[in-house]
Amino acid sequence: MDYLEKIRGQAKTSGEDVYQVCEAILNDERFPIWSGSSKEFQHHYGKGGLIKHTSEVVDLCFKVKSFYEHTYEIDSKELFLSAFFHDVGKIYDYKPTVIMEIQNDYDHWQSTPHKRSIHHISRSGILWSDNAKKNDDIYEKYFEKVLHAILSHHTFREAGSPISPKSRVAWILTLCDNMSGRMYDANTFDIFKHEE
Repeated sequence: MDYLEKIRGQAKTSGEDVYQVCEAILNDERFPIWSGSSKEFQHHYGKGGLIKHTSEVVDLCFKVKSFYEHTYEIDSKELFLSAFFHDVGKIYDYKPTVIMEIQNDYDHWQSTPHKRSIHHISRSGILWSDNAKKNDDIYEKYFEKVLHAILSHHTFREAGSPISPKSRVAWILTLCDNMSGRMYDANTFDIFKHEE
């Protein structure tokens, strides 16, 4: 599956204003190839893991929105932007390792000093802030709402979030992000997987 073209299409469907603020990330050559983690047992490790996880989270968020469409009003643009930007800071948290002096080995990944000093949650918020300013209407209507969802998507301070989720979009993002990660992790940790 071409996750980049899928997400690009979803951004365009969300509106020209949404696409405008997502375009720089969509055109960043790192986004479609970056890992979602630095260890093989962590979710979405390996080449393309970040974009696969992002795509899963976008899809899950909109499935939840659809489930609640007759109960709660959930803004589609706020939801898409939150899901799209929530982990883009991982581009700075991880880097490919150099194995046997071969450059650009995208099969092996390691953490960077950025992960310890800044962390992807903060960087994702910075990237959202930088890109949201490209459209005045998006910035005015969604800046703080999306920033809140990004900063709270790990739920607790102990897990890296400076604030807990307080809005429906923030909760949807948090739960869908967790679901995507834990479904992946079950490949490694499912104790029943190998039973006869």
